[in-house]
Amino acid sequence: MTPRSMSHVAFCVQDFDRSLHFYRDLLGFQVAQEGTETEASKYQEGIYERENRKFRFVTLRYGKAKRFALRDE
Repeated sequence: MTPRSMSHVAFCVQDFDRSLHFYRDLLGFQVAQEGTETEASKYQEGIYERENRKFRFVTLRYGKAKRFALRDE
């Protein structure tokens, strides 16, 4: 089977503000969406070190390119 596309990529980063500065201010990515969420779904269970915690995220895009997300660790 040959893949046709990719849904998304997310990077868990230690320094959210510094990473956002790098991608947005230095590389020119645009913020498409940002906010906070809580890891509470069964799907995410066991993936992350801390359960049911709030985290920040931002979805970035460059022109018409696919988007990717940054989230704090």
